[in-house]
Amino acid sequence: MSKLEEEIDKNLSQMKINYELLDNQGEKINKIYNGLEHIEHNNSISQKILKRLNNLFYRFTNPLKFKEQRIANFGGIEDNTINPEDNNINPEDNTINPEDNINPGEKDSDDIIMDKIFLMKNIAYKMNEKIDEQNEILYETQGKMDSCNKGIKKNSKLISELI
Repeated sequence: MSKLEEEIDKNLSQMKINYELLDNQGEKINKIYNGLEHIEHNNSISQKILKRLNNLFYRFTNPLKFKEQRIANFGGIEDNTINPEDNNINPEDNTINPEDNINPGEKDSDDIIMDKIFLMKNIAYKMNEKIDEQNEILYETQGKMDSCNKGIKKNSKLISELI
């Protein structure tokens, strides 16, 4: 095996390791995104409850205005658990097979080198696609973070009005 082939093999094995790390990173980014969706949903429910509580306290402090009105039930609040099926972000499954290794068989060493370089190119292309998908998710995550931050500020304001 020539020195060039050894270097290509090293690079190829490192690319496969990097690809697996990129997959793991993608799973973590999806979990963060799902968590933010969960927080955003809970934030909106909290905001509705706080507005109802504010209305309730107002009715208690001014009972003459609301003699004929009843205090509304809180119903409709459901268990808010993260459901993996709700994940709308399902990146395509671009897995690298360990069988992608080149079978030297009866090939010339130049052909083997070219096959390995072609495989490296394909792995690099798949990694690029994954990075692009992760960048889109991170961009959406930034928007969700801003939305959650605004919701938390609104809820804090409503709580301070109640107190």
